[in-house]
Amino acid sequence: MSSTKITNIDALELQEGVQNEAFQEDDDTSDASSTREQQATSVSVTGSEENECTQIKPYAGMPKEVLMLHSSKACYRIPREIIFWLIIACTLALIAMTVTIVALSPRCMSWWQLSPVYQVYPRSFKDSNADGVGDLKASHCLLHQVSVFGNSTWEYDEMRQQCYFHQFLKEQPDLNYRNPRVIEEMTDIIHFWLKKGVDGFRMDAVKHMLEATHLRNEPQVDPDQDPSTVDTEFELYHDYLPNTLHALIIDFTALLGIDKALEMSNSRDPQRTPMQWNDQFNAGFSDSENGTWLDIAPDYSTVNVELQQADPNSTISQYRALTLLKGAELALSRGWFCFIWSDVNVFAYLRELDGLNKAFLVVLNFGKDTTTDLSLVSELPDTLTVHLSTLPISQKTFSKSRILTSQGQGLLLEYSTKQRFHPNHASECYVSEKACYLPALDILYKC
Repeated sequence: MSSTKITNIDALELQEGVQNEAFQEDDDTSDASSTREQQATSVSVTGSEENECTQIKPYAGMPKEVLMLHSSKACYRIPREIIFWLIIACTLALIAMTVTIVALSPRCMSWWQLSPVYQVYPRSFKDSNADGVGDLKASHCLLHQVSVFGNSTWEYDEMRQQCYFHQFLKEQPDLNYRNPRVIEEMTDIIHFWLKKGVDGFRMDAVKHMLEATHLRNEPQVDPDQDPSTVDTEFELYHDYLPNTLHALIIDFTALLGIDKALEMSNSRDPQRTPMQWNDQFNAGFSDSENGTWLDIAPDYSTVNVELQQADPNSTISQYRALTLLKGAELALSRGWFCFIWSDVNVFAYLRELDGLNKAFLVVLNFGKDTTTDLSLVSELPDTLTVHLSTLPISQKTFSKSRILTSQGQGLLLEYSTKQRFHPNHASECYVSEKACYLPALDILYKC
């Protein structure tokens, strides 16, 4: 009886709080007492869940017991459970989607595949101490060792009980390219990396690849100089074998299946003249009054960094624009590379990505002024938009059947299409990491 009575009173208080908006605090009023007694007898402890939800409603400041009473009722419990399981389902779906995206996402490309690589020659980059020779302090670049070092080119190895030859540091022994086994091993190494998808190779200090047969210590320019102070290649007379080396490289290209022979030059000095920073004294390279280690190029007053930075059509400005564009456009960073045209003047290729309607055509003129007709390339639309030109032009679009280029000009043309070139031209296309674009989610996935 006592528990029933408490429940009735609680229910009475709840009902009164709902029905009496003014909430009378005078408990001694006879009318209020009479009303409370009538309500207490009218409230039923038992009844349907629907009657309880409509008859007894929560109110601000209700006691814990009343709150617990309401929380167990179906009209409040069922929506709460529905919301709970919806949250669980959404969480699991989100986890599943995340795992799926990660599993389907293509491998992230390495930094060297996405970033530009810039190499400086410190000796010609910037001089900080006015001696006419560039140095590391001024150029703020990584250590770039000089080509030939002082002292003997022979080093004795205790373990092998033999001497070995090195033109550079003793930790850099020379390879004997007159040995067929060395040629075979280097060919295998090159093929290994080509199969991995590398885009090319850079061969440095090529003139030192093949030594003279006598393998002598190269004589010093100054015979009285202490050999331990010889630290540049310009302080030695070198035993270069340009003709033999040329033949060696041609043999290498034949082994690798490259048809075209390489053109070689015996001198790199014109490309190593001091950096032309501005039109001031010594082109801003050095404050030396005794000249620079190589003469400054005579065109420094009109060809220098300061002028090019202010010219939107300069090489520096275009290089920066292309670098930013490559980072912003998936077709240029992750897309297929497809060769579509070459003649005596023009080389052209396109970049496209599956799932992405935007693609690019690159037209490079290495010869004379000419007009290129690409009407046979059915995957290209009839009209192409000029995105960038290395030479100033007023033309904003080109017809694919009539693309005009001048000597030394490069064009980056943009177009929109759903057709893809690479499926029907597998031998003319290449991609290092295959991927497709899903525009609905703006993501890349394996395909």
